[in-house]
Amino acid sequence: GRNVAFYPSSFIEKTKLIRQLQSEHQLSLSQIKTILKEKDKGKDIDILIDFQKEIYVEKEDVKYTRQSICIESGLSAPQLKKAISLQLIIPQTDSEFDNEDLVIARRLKEFLDYGLSLEDLAHYPEAISGIIDKDMEIRLRLLNELSYYEALNRTLTITKGVRVFRNYISERIFQKKAAKQPLLPEQPEDKSLN
Repeated sequence: GRNVAFYPSSFIEKTKLIRQLQSEHQLSLSQIKTILKEKDKGKDIDILIDFQKEIYVEKEDVKYTRQSICIESGLSAPQLKKAISLQLIIPQTDSEFDNEDLVIARRLKEFLDYGLSLEDLAHYPEAISGIIDKDMEIRLRLLNELSYYEALNRTLTITKGVRVFRNYISERIFQKKAAKQPLLPEQPEDKSLN
């Protein structure tokens, strides 16, 4: 077996915590580093773990390269590059993609096959970025004079609520507007059928 007598107990505890954060909470090393820094300052890490998991949602371990995303989705390399530059696909890193990115890449390929251009969809990230900027501005105003823990708790609650709210508003506005439009555009009458 291993002789751990040469390691200080704080080192062993930190190593166990890192393993726990990776295995039980699936946090990335950068998230764990943030949590460890705060723990070293004497902060309670339970809320930090919840905060990291909610704000920086990391899905599964499946990773794709640019080449494999293109193969799996049917997008060409230039189409993928353009989708990334327009923020229609926003990978966690410049060269690593996950299943969520693949789902979006496949959907973009379908849109392109139906005649939409990537530029036709560029209004989504522009509009959503403006909404999120406003959300963050409001959050900072609300947290201005709160303690560290109150600010984390409030941010966690606001983030969960705003995500639901954004989706709800988006869907309801879409439903209301779609209900007012004809299912299909009117077609000129085909006189050859008479």
